Amino acid sequence: MLAVAYMLSDRSVTVAASAHRLGFTSDGNLCRTMMSLTGLTPTEVRTVRGWNRLLINFAWNYLTAPALATWDGFDELFEHEVA
Repeated sequence: MLAVAYMLSDRSVTVAASAHRLGFTSDGNLCRTMMSLTGLTPTEVRTVRGWNRLLINFAWNYLTAPALATWDGFDELFEHEVA
């Protein structure tokens, strides 16, 4: 799903074009797959908040504790709110 999210991060590429490039038979299939695996729609993934949620969910579900510990060095990947 990270490949899909990466493709969707390019706003010049439509969801339908992303689906085609990634081998889905339709954009509807891409949307259903995204929703069932991540709980996010392609539109949500295109936002910074959605991208961050996707990365965090992936990390918690698929990375080991030592791998999660290395995420402290990846702060620059996440957008931070300025006070």
